[in-house]
Amino acid sequence: MAEKKKILYIVEAMGGGVFAYIVDLANELVNSYDMYIAYAVRKQTPENYKDCIYHFGASVIHE
Repeated sequence: MAEKKKILYIVEAMGGGVFAYIVDLANELVNSYDMYIAYAVRKQTPENYKDCIYHFGASVIHE
């Protein structure tokens, strides 16, 4: 089996539409790619953001 290609998303702030977009996109691609998300938490970031991100198996990097 071939090694999965890797995708790294770099997101300044995980809030609002950006958060929803990244979560939806990553949910679609996680079975085909190794997913990594680098992000910063802001006041607009949902309190349950970790549940949404870890749900689909991405590796996360945050401040």
